Order: sequence, then structure tokens, then C-alpha cells
Amino acid sequence: LIGALLFSATAFVAFTLPDHPDTLSASNFARLPLEWPLIALLVLISRGWLRRAIVFVSGAIIFLVLLLKVADIGVQSAFQRQFNPYLDLKMLTDGWNLISGTIGTAAAVVALICGALLILLVAALFLKSLKWMTQAPQGMRHLLAGIFALVTVASGCLLLLGAPQVTFATPTYLSSRLDLIVRSVADMRVFEKELAKGIGPQNGQNLFQAVKAKDIYVIFVESYGRSAVEDPQYKGVTSPRLAAIEKQIQAVGLQSASGW
Repeated sequence: LIGALLFSATAFVAFTLPDHPDTLSASNFARLPLEWPLIALLVLISRGWLRRAIVFVSGAIIFLVLLLKVADIGVQSAFQRQFNPYLDLKMLTDGWNLISGTIGTAAAVVALICGALLILLVAALFLKSLKWMTQAPQGMRHLLAGIFALVTVASGCLLLLGAPQVTFATPTYLSSRLDLIVRSVADMRVFEKELAKGIGPQNGQNLFQAVKAKDIYVIFVESYGRSAVEDPQYKGVTSPRLAAIEKQIQAVGLQSASGW
């Protein structure tokens, strides 16, 4: 019973932990993740190598989800975007300088240590609780399996009916992160190929002949401007406004371009 309670607590923390610092409130934890009863049920009804494989995969998923969510919270705090493992691992020093310069070195060290300890502690307790459940007496295992089966079926039905309190977000969360990495690798390869071609002006001579004698307004926006256009929290407001401004500019015979 203790193992089941400990498993439930760690699973809830891992699967309901938000990935944005602005959503770290009690209301965002008031959800029922379908992953919680499903993993418990699979572990309890399986045997031998299959059970060990399920425990190993579940532990790896918990560790990966916690690592990505804690990293998301840190990167969102610093750069207002999701953590990109492919690109951000190359920017660890810059990220550390920004965070430590913003909140102080001592606070940054404490936050880093607490984040690492949280991930390791939850993952360790998760695996330990699964082991305790599998070692419970047969009668208790059957009882737990029945309870988790009922919860799985009930929450699955609620999910199919569109109940917002029930979620099954981990597959989408991990697949979207994998897709982000794949797209980043592809973009970087295209950029490096274009760079290697050497196409374009090699010096500043005659660089602005096409706009000679014309008025040019250059507006610089710091790198966070991209988040205002792409981040789901802001793009619903900024994108329509940007489109409206572009129409006004075009109406008077001018052109505008946004890029990064």
C-alpha cells in the first residue's frame, strides 16, 4: 500500500508538473494523468522480463519528462521559449551567465541544485515504489491491479468524452520535442550548406545600390521578439496586430519584413 501511495505521488508530480514558470500554480496540478494508473496496471499484471522492461521504460520516461520540464522552466525564464536539447546544449555557458546575472549566482546555484535533486529524487522514488508494489503479497497485488484497472478504464472514458481534468499528454510532449530536434538539425544543415556556397556579397561594395536614394527605416527588435510571434502565450495577440500593421504599411505603398 505504501508503494502504491508513493508511486501515485511521484507519478502525479512528474506528469502534472507544468513546463512554464507562469503556470506553476495549484490549479495546474488538479488533473488526472492517464499515464499514472496505466503504468501501475501494466507493472502489476506483467511478469518476468516483461515487467522489468516496463519498469525500466517507465523510469526512463519519468526521468526524461522531469528533465525536459525542469529545463523548459529554466529556458522559459531566460529566453521565453521551450528547451531545445540540440541547440541549447551548445549555449549552456550563455544561459548560465544570463540566469546568474539576473537572479544572482547564489540563487542560480541553489535553483540548479534543487532542480537536479528534484529530478533524481522523484525518479528514484518512482522506481522504488514500483518495486515495492511488485513485492507486495499476492492478494494486495490483485487488489491494487483491480483498483488501477478501474481508474484506467474510468479515466480513459472521461478522456474520450473530452473531460479537461483527464490528460494523456506525455506521448505528445515527447514526440513534439523530438520533432523540434529533428527540425533544428535539418535547419542547421541547410544553413551550413548555404553558408558553404559563398553566395551573396563578399564585401560592402555596392551593397545598397538597389535602394539608393530611397528612405529606409530599420527597426531592431531584441532576440525575444521571436517569442512574441511564436510563443502560444503571446502570438494570439501579436500576430494579428503584426498583420494589421503590415496591411497599413502596404496601403501607403511601402513594404515591411520581419525575420530572425
